[in-house]
Amino acid sequence: MKEVAKGGEIILTRRGKEVGKLVPVQQPEDLQNRKIDWSAWALKQKTHLAKKSKIAGSALDIDREGYSW
Repeated sequence: MKEVAKGGEIILTRRGKEVGKLVPVQQPEDLQNRKIDWSAWALKQKTHLAKKSKIAGSALDIDREGYSW
């Protein structure tokens, strides 16, 4: 068990044939960090759109004005 806790694997066998495996539990991704990453991405996109020239009636123009899709 200590080996698995350190990141290793233990293969379970029956009569010389592999029948299972003990592996470490995958930890869930930190959702708070994920939100920070998405907000940074959104800010980058907003800055990028602000630099683009406006084309009246285009999807970019509508998005720039803050409409929801």
